[in-house]
Amino acid sequence: MSVKRSARIRNLKEKIEPSLSIVIKRAEIRVDDLIVENPRLLRPRQEKCYKYDSLNGTLDEDERDKDYSTKSDTETESDSDSDFFSTKKRKLNSTRIDNSSLLQVFENIDPTEEENEYRRQRQQNMLDRFKVLDSLDLDSDVKQLKSITPVRKSEVPKKVAKPQRPASKSSTPREPIKRSLRLQNRSLNITMDNELELQFGSFTTEKNEPFERTRITDEQVNIVDEGSDEQMIEVMNTLKNDVNLSYEETNTISTCDYDKYVDIVKSCRLQYEPFKVIKQRIVSMDFHPSSKKLIVIAGDKIGHMAIQDLVKQDTNIEFQTHAFNVNCVSFSREDHTKFFSTSLEGCTRQGDINSSKSILVHQSDPDQHTTWHHEFGQSLFIAEGSGIVKLVDLRTPGEKSSSFKCHSRSVRNVMLHPTNDNYFVTCSGTGEFGIFDIRTSSSKKPNPVVLQTFNKGLTSAFISAKGNYVVSTCNDDTIRVHDVSNLQTSTKVSKVTHNNHTGRWLSVFKAKWHPGREDAYIVGSMLSDPKRIQHYHRDGHMIHQFSDDLMTTFSPCITVHPTEPVFVGGTGSGKFHVFSPFNLDEIYS
Repeated sequence: MSVKRSARIRNLKEKIEPSLSIVIKRAEIRVDDLIVENPRLLRPRQEKCYKYDSLNGTLDEDERDKDYSTKSDTETESDSDSDFFSTKKRKLNSTRIDNSSLLQVFENIDPTEEENEYRRQRQQNMLDRFKVLDSLDLDSDVKQLKSITPVRKSEVPKKVAKPQRPASKSSTPREPIKRSLRLQNRSLNITMDNELELQFGSFTTEKNEPFERTRITDEQVNIVDEGSDEQMIEVMNTLKNDVNLSYEETNTISTCDYDKYVDIVKSCRLQYEPFKVIKQRIVSMDFHPSSKKLIVIAGDKIGHMAIQDLVKQDTNIEFQTHAFNVNCVSFSREDHTKFFSTSLEGCTRQGDINSSKSILVHQSDPDQHTTWHHEFGQSLFIAEGSGIVKLVDLRTPGEKSSSFKCHSRSVRNVMLHPTNDNYFVTCSGTGEFGIFDIRTSSSKKPNPVVLQTFNKGLTSAFISAKGNYVVSTCNDDTIRVHDVSNLQTSTKVSKVTHNNHTGRWLSVFKAKWHPGREDAYIVGSMLSDPKRIQHYHRDGHMIHQFSDDLMTTFSPCITVHPTEPVFVGGTGSGKFHVFSPFNLDEIYS
């Protein structure tokens, strides 16, 4: 019972007990007064006791009259006195009187009825006493007392605590408790293993046993072996013919005015049901520049690659030349029969469709990983997780290359300036993008001509087709466009709030410019019902959203044909979403 409840009960008892004692004392005094004033009340033959009949609600005369005629006057007087009070006490204890009913009975007695003075006086006294009891309102106090009186509960046996097992005496030391670096006032020291774990999850198999990052380090790997099945060889021969076709760049979608471009984009629709292209989650994609065949190359998270004809969907070849995420894949702009691939394992390869071979062109240090590449004539920019960008000569692969320490850690992507070969653009997980001059940059600490910083890390930063704007995707859920046309300063053009947290099961978003324009960029979206791909103008307003009821999965990876109005999204399940305003089967059959 609580302390407050005990105090309330004690106060209520103190209130009731004085009133009850006063009533009892007054009743005793009144009875004594009546006996003194009327001695004949002690006479037994004149005494008639009445009791309240609780069933009929009336007062009945006592049927039992005692005969005291044989006794002496003294004995009769004393006996009648004791019998009278004993009878009254016994009847008072045996009968519970309802005050309201008794008052009603007394009030209904006719005062004109002939009766002796004793009876009238007695009835009047009883009526007065019951009125006093009613005025005290004892019934309500009793009910209130009952309501606050706790009910005893059955005793519940207390649970006996189980004895704790003694600590095992083991020689193995306990692991330290993990605590936040921020609370310990320690700086964030990112190593290569930490960087990989932040981006791609834990690389451990058993407790305290590091995962061995295997590499496919063969100088040459066959895309299609001689022992492959006939269907795969036939598909490869078809792709050889397709990529060797001569073509003319119509540039209709790249050179048309903005209004016409918007009309084309808004008329796009899903051409096919989502179809499977590659085994696992798509990480990177690129379009072949041919306008006669729609061919896309894709890389997934386990090192597999696939070359797919969008119209003839049975024309697909899948192969493996890497052991980990294919972070970047692209067709060569110098030779359209070749392609490049860069993997998380730290290797960059050059594939040749004609020879069905893949050649190793660069391998980073064992404790480093690679994230991106970009073709530069007969050379290749390669970005590493240590913050270094290397320039590798494709004519002498494996030999010493130039390197630039652009950032303190992880370069997320690197891209050559489209109109001035002396500059290249990079971005980092430290939250900055920069434009560097190859001529003045050194391997130790190159000085960027433009440097833009952010509060959180970037996942990508790409420069537009004419080199005037940079679009950046940031982990603070924003997409920004900056004007870098003078190659000296960076001016913000627009800022779009966009959910860029894709989680561990989807590839990260990377907003990309249309390959031939600098007024529109495209990016995936986390919005559902339905899933969609979003198309923005550089000033931040929405141009169009590609969506369809058949899109049941997100498309974080996007690629756009450089000259044709064809947009492709890659999903986390290895499927393609193809959008175009035209019937592709009729045009490319």
